[in-house]
Amino acid sequence: MVRIASCVQGVIDLNLECAPQFDYAQKESTWEYTGAGYSQALAKAEGCRVELALNSSLRVGFEGRLAGARTTLREGQSAFASLSWSSSRRGPETVDEAYAWMHQTANFWREWLNQGTFPDHRWRGYLERSAMTLKGLSFAPTGAVIAAATTSLPREPGGERNWDSRYVFLRDAAFTLWALYSLDFDWEADDFFYFLADQADEDGTLPEHVLGPRRPRAR
Repeated sequence: MVRIASCVQGVIDLNLECAPQFDYAQKESTWEYTGAGYSQALAKAEGCRVELALNSSLRVGFEGRLAGARTTLREGQSAFASLSWSSSRRGPETVDEAYAWMHQTANFWREWLNQGTFPDHRWRGYLERSAMTLKGLSFAPTGAVIAAATTSLPREPGGERNWDSRYVFLRDAAFTLWALYSLDFDWEADDFFYFLADQADEDGTLPEHVLGPRRPRAR
């Protein structure tokens, strides 16, 4: 996750606050510096394998589970902060590198959207954002598209029932397939269809003409 703040005109006061909690907010984080200065830090919690690496162009200080920084930006100046959770890939270390990461991400989504077919009318932008949302909710190894990104949000304070939608529901799946096929994102739609077929055919009784020939997932 990369964020950049730029001052276009005048002077702005910039505050950075990062206070992650682990294990579904049951464990508070502890911070430690990982670089030679005060711009790189690591958040972790006892018993949790996931660690969060914070990189920034600002000088970060700690107060309990909060990592924070303050600065003043003047016209033409920029600052960045990134949070990564993969030990195999570090975050950007400079503002220029942060910009490069964001441009790389933007280019990926532009190239992906170019593979689809969108009607040229005033709602095209909304269709593109909706298609990107479906792509973001997909799980690449299986092709599954979850119902929503929400997890463990209680329906009422202290209640046992929650709005956990990390599942695939057939009703939502039908609308998702219709949307993907309508926009010509056949790769994503086919992957999702075969995921659903695999779940429905756990006993191996679906005929071949229903499933159709399988194609390689690599592309």
